[in-house]
Amino acid sequence: MPDADRSLRDALQDEEFARAVAQILAEQLRQPAMTARHDAEVVAHYPYPRYSALIRMRQVVSGLALVLMIGAIANTFEPWLRRLPLTGLGFAAAGLTVITGVSLIALLVSEVFRGAGLDVAVTLRRGTVTWEEYRFIPSLNRLTFVLVLLVLGFLTIIFGFASLYTELLRQNPAHFQGLQDGFLAIYFAIVTFSTVGYGDIHPASELARGLALTEIIIAMFFSLIAISAILSWAIADKRQQAEVSLATRIRDRHRQALKRSETPSDTAAPSAHCLGEQAAFDASHAD
Repeated sequence: MPDADRSLRDALQDEEFARAVAQILAEQLRQPAMTARHDAEVVAHYPYPRYSALIRMRQVVSGLALVLMIGAIANTFEPWLRRLPLTGLGFAAAGLTVITGVSLIALLVSEVFRGAGLDVAVTLRRGTVTWEEYRFIPSLNRLTFVLVLLVLGFLTIIFGFASLYTELLRQNPAHFQGLQDGFLAIYFAIVTFSTVGYGDIHPASELARGLALTEIIIAMFFSLIAISAILSWAIADKRQQAEVSLATRIRDRHRQALKRSETPSDTAAPSAHCLGEQAAFDASHAD
């Protein structure tokens, strides 16, 4: 054993041997950094839908709302539904338009608050290291898209009530004071929805007042819900963007640090030489 220790100390005194040991140690220290610099490879991708039925229902109702809204606008200016051989079709279509608009907003708010979308499990690999990351992709991932759907829902409600008022006026002009079909009906529906009430047009019958009151209640209730939904979505979206930005910043700084450590420093060989001497010293005192 003493002979082996003496041989090891003699070998470490050789400058070429010490340089070789230092090079090996430096390569071993750089190997994890070189591996970590490679971009991660996506090995597998597993999506798991959340509330997919709710998403599909919202998509169907959105298309139906657009069609019914266009029909309600046309019926407000021209009584084309009365040309069909069906009694009360105008009232039914206008009522369905209002219900569709209300349903669209309710589905949209439910989709936002329940967190509908995709749960995704991603298996990544970098070198010989494999790990999994879990992400959530919301079905409504753009604020502009959320606002467009909300506007579509509210406009569907407004034009649906405009068509209702027009049908009621065509049935009996005594239901309203100052109301006419076309633009004035839309104007009255917007004023009622906003609860402004200028007084130039007002309902004169119990049925007309009931319809106007229903529109006001819907406007107040769903406006509060829509505002809360937008705020909740915006807060969640900002939080997610902040997390992504933080992860990107840390990753970039980490890569820069790895690039700086790619080239071994001038003191790598002396440090490795010292490590070799320390190892020999420990081995000589092991017994």
